[in-house]
Amino acid sequence: MNYEHDDVQDPCGNQKGQPHDEYKEGHIYFKMLAAETDRLLATRLDTLEQGVGQLDSRVAQLDDKVSHVIQMNSELMIQSNENFRDMRSTLNDHKAELKKSIRQIKGRYSTQCQLIMFGMGLFLWTFFMAWVMWA
Repeated sequence: MNYEHDDVQDPCGNQKGQPHDEYKEGHIYFKMLAAETDRLLATRLDTLEQGVGQLDSRVAQLDDKVSHVIQMNSELMIQSNENFRDMRSTLNDHKAELKKSIRQIKGRYSTQCQLIMFGMGLFLWTFFMAWVMWA
């Protein structure tokens, strides 16, 4: 219904431009609902902010722990590298000493072996000559 005149009444008995009683009550309920919704949303936002704050603090703690672990691993890696350098130089020194010892042992063995072979050859030659002469 369209009321174009201010003096015309609607079926509820209200003048045009005047709100209905149901409208007034609905408007009050709407305001109450809006206020309750705003309060509920504010409470939920506060809870969400607290949860985000707790989550942020836990993430910060985890980040600190991860940083500490990374730092410890770096220190261990540096120390391991230093130990391996020392170990490598020690192994190279031992290798050089072993080569020197092996050369000395080979020299002694070959000299002894040569003497024994020379002695056996001389003995066999002497034995052969004695056999040829007395045979």
